[in-house]
Amino acid sequence: MDLELLKEIGLTDGEIRVYLALFKLGSTSTGPLIKESKVHASKVYPILDRLIEKGLVSFVKLDKKTIYTANPATTIISYLDKLQGKIGQQKKSAVNLIEELTKLKSLNKTESETTVFKGAKGLKNAYNIAIKELKKGEDCYAMFLPKVANNLLPFFEKLITDVSKKKVNHYLLYNELSPEIDLIKHLPGTNVRVDSPHGYQSPAEMCVYGEYTIVSTSGGKEYLTILIKDKIIANSFKNQFKAIWNQEVQTFHGVEGMQFAFDEALRATPNGATSYVFGATKTSKGTDKLLFEYNKRRAEKGIKLKILFNEEATSSKTTRSARKETNPLAEIKIMPHESTPSAYEVFPDRVIITTASRGNPTSIVIKDKEFVKTCIIQFNELWNQKTRTFRGKKGVETIFNEALNSKEIRFIGGNWGMVKYHKAFFENWNLEREKKKIMWLDLVDADVLIKQKEVPKQLKHYQVKVLPEQVNSPGVIFIYGNKVATIIWKKEAIINVVESKETVDHYKKYFDYLWDQRIKTYSGKDGVKNLLNTMLDTESKEYFAYGGPQKAYDLLGHTFWKSFHEKRVHKGIDAELVFHSSLGWWGDKLNELELTEVRTTKKDFEELTETVICGNKVAIIVWLDHPFGILMEEPLAAKSYQKFFELIWEK
Repeated sequence: MDLELLKEIGLTDGEIRVYLALFKLGSTSTGPLIKESKVHASKVYPILDRLIEKGLVSFVKLDKKTIYTANPATTIISYLDKLQGKIGQQKKSAVNLIEELTKLKSLNKTESETTVFKGAKGLKNAYNIAIKELKKGEDCYAMFLPKVANNLLPFFEKLITDVSKKKVNHYLLYNELSPEIDLIKHLPGTNVRVDSPHGYQSPAEMCVYGEYTIVSTSGGKEYLTILIKDKIIANSFKNQFKAIWNQEVQTFHGVEGMQFAFDEALRATPNGATSYVFGATKTSKGTDKLLFEYNKRRAEKGIKLKILFNEEATSSKTTRSARKETNPLAEIKIMPHESTPSAYEVFPDRVIITTASRGNPTSIVIKDKEFVKTCIIQFNELWNQKTRTFRGKKGVETIFNEALNSKEIRFIGGNWGMVKYHKAFFENWNLEREKKKIMWLDLVDADVLIKQKEVPKQLKHYQVKVLPEQVNSPGVIFIYGNKVATIIWKKEAIINVVESKETVDHYKKYFDYLWDQRIKTYSGKDGVKNLLNTMLDTESKEYFAYGGPQKAYDLLGHTFWKSFHEKRVHKGIDAELVFHSSLGWWGDKLNELELTEVRTTKKDFEELTETVICGNKVAIIVWLDHPFGILMEEPLAAKSYQKFFELIWEK
């Protein structure tokens, strides 16, 4: 049976399963229906309500039971007629709204227009309007660009060509590799990057051309385009784009993402150059295959490799890159150190930090020449055996007592290992540090503030920030005086110390970069929960969110969302929330809370993204099976998003 039509007319997978089960069972109560449809009991009632609203299901009360029945199949035609009528009514309403907006515009000294276009033709009209008034030398931006549908490829190729002819600077930020990139990347003034997490496909994109801002769905099945003419909103989106464009850190997930990162690095590396690797350990089967093929292509370009492996890699059957016969043009050394979770791959223009020992690796790309220099210096120190190595309690006491001669100490990846394994020593050492007024700047692992019970509650001359979660590692970098120490915390700690002013200076620059970041990313369910709780850590008493889909509720669960909103209400934060209609039943429950108002949108498609604004913070959450989010702390961006929310709220 072809069920695609049911999806196309707006039925969800759950609605389709319940609808078909009713045809199989006939008139029935919810018990057999849950069993036949395999839909969770908590979801079957909202699904039945939606099917009844669509006219596809009816019910009767028998004694104390409610009996549900699928209406005749011909009601599908009636439902389609109803949808068609609704669209016709919406068009009439849109005409009236446009007339009212035109009147308002004539009364307002500041020119501000919002126009909604539907369909491919409307999308093309919106873009053509936006680029019409571009001036020579102007900067224009397009970000979160998805893979363009085939039927729109000729249009976008011509559009970007026309923009190039206007002699403007055009910056395009793609979510993933897309067919039109090869067609337009050579055009004058056209700058292209593929910088979003690999594998993320979103139908939504944002573009800024002069005073126009476009929010479009050129990558989805339905084309919905919002065109906003407002200089303040356009400038705010420009600032947001620049912040994202200038980010030097990218994160890729899985073997496919690692492949993408290494392929891009190899293309950017000149023939005959040298790359360096340290911290290399045994690899998983998938990453071994990837690196084996990569090293063959590296050697074909004449690129030499110097690599430092941990000892356990030599006995691994899935680590061919640790053997000279299967790693061409490579110079290999083995270090007598414990294995570490991350390897540093150093190229001329970037460093890739990988967890290649895992079956589902994470690869972090840092495009920063100063950090490249730092890593090469650290590599050479290790390669030339000039580092000092300390072990156990005595080693910990030696380097921490050395640090008391410094005016300032810094940690990257602090995880309170010293408190866990050497608590008595830490308390005495910290008293001496506070007595000497030595400033301690601490970039801690994202999980530490939540999970570590040993964390001291109050410290003097101490500042702490949370490290972006992609950089987290059990290893800790300790910067003091003219030394950099790398610490692996365990009962018998291992500490490598490099004494070099140049190394310290470069690590301080890297520290400052992480310390001053205004954009952070969070991944996984726990990461997104942490992000949402971070949004409530504010003095603001207003909370706005739009785009909330059913999947957001399903992924984080009822317990979390109930607790989250109770916490918000307890803090006196007033919320205005816009949910997709699929989550309307949950919105009804939230409306019973104080300081809460929920409205729903009846869009034909359910968005992957949700935007949250609270105070100076903006969170953009992508509700995939493995969700992730971006946190921006930027007052102007927050104000812009709030203004955009107000447009949605009033509609």
